[in-house]
Order: sequence, then structure tokens, then C-alpha cells
Amino acid sequence: MKNLLFIIPFIFSFKANTVQFPVQKAYPEARELNIESIKKTKVLVFLNRTCPCTQQNIPYLNKLAKEFPEIDFIGVHSKKGGTLQEIKEVVEVYKPEFPVIDDNNLVIANLLKANRTPQAFILNENNEVLYNGGVTDRTNPTNAGKTYLKNALAEVSSHKEITEKETRSLGCVIIR
Repeated sequence: MKNLLFIIPFIFSFKANTVQFPVQKAYPEARELNIESIKKTKVLVFLNRTCPCTQQNIPYLNKLAKEFPEIDFIGVHSKKGGTLQEIKEVVEVYKPEFPVIDDNNLVIANLLKANRTPQAFILNENNEVLYNGGVTDRTNPTNAGKTYLKNALAEVSSHKEITEKETRSLGCVIIR
């Protein structure tokens, strides 16, 4: 069976830390998602079905998405050669309450230089990276001492500059 994933040809560039993304299919509903067209603050979180850290962080990310409804959350399943079935398993088993897009060719991971799952990026309405780093300071957020992503989101929501723009990401390596 041919790959069900249809990716429109894309152009990417960096302009003063601004990123242009390809249009991709988003699951669970398999609709096209154009990150470029989301003209508000968004969080891209890199995920991988087989990563225990991803599995432990999805419930926490769901809570953050509810706590910050004015910000769009998007999961990016980054696994070289990953399959549609793997994304469906992430959605069905771990139940992210936000769309998950496929990055089986690592285009988005390479654009943002993501290296771990889960790793989070906050982008403004112009796709400028405001934050890059870990969700928390632990692989399991229930044991976290520092809530990096939540702190950054609170600052963005309060129209403040993010204090810690880059933090250490813990989790599974995105293999290239």
C-alpha cells in the first residue's frame, strides 16, 4: 500500500530565526495542517511512539494545552522512516489532545535542529522561535523540580519576554 501521507512540495528558509514549514497531514483526523497559517503562538513538541519520555509527557502536555488554550499545541512525530501506523498508535494509545503530524523525513526536526523527544519549541505568530528546550527538568514530569515549558508559556501569555529561552532537553535521541 502506498504511503498515505501526502506532503505538498515545500520551501524552507531561515530569516532572523523565522522558519517556514511544509504542509503535512495531521492526525487523528488526517487533515492537512499548515503550521505557516497558524497566526498565533504555538508549541511544537517532538514525539516518538517508542520513547518512554514521550509516553510519560503526553498527559502533562495535555494539561498544559488546557491551561493555555490561547496557544496551539502540535505534536511532531519525528522518526526517520516512521509510519502512519506509529502515529495512529501514539494517538490511540497515549491520547494527545492536540494534532500530531508526521516528520518521517525529519524535515521539521532538521529545520528546528530538534535532537530529543520530547523537545518543545514555542513559536510566535511569525514562526520565530521564542523557546527551545525541555518540557521539564526530568524525563517524567510528575517528578519535575523545574517546569521549563510551563514557565515559558506563562511568560508568553503574560506578554513578557521568556526568561529561559533555551533549556536542556531530556529524552530519546532523534536518530538521523
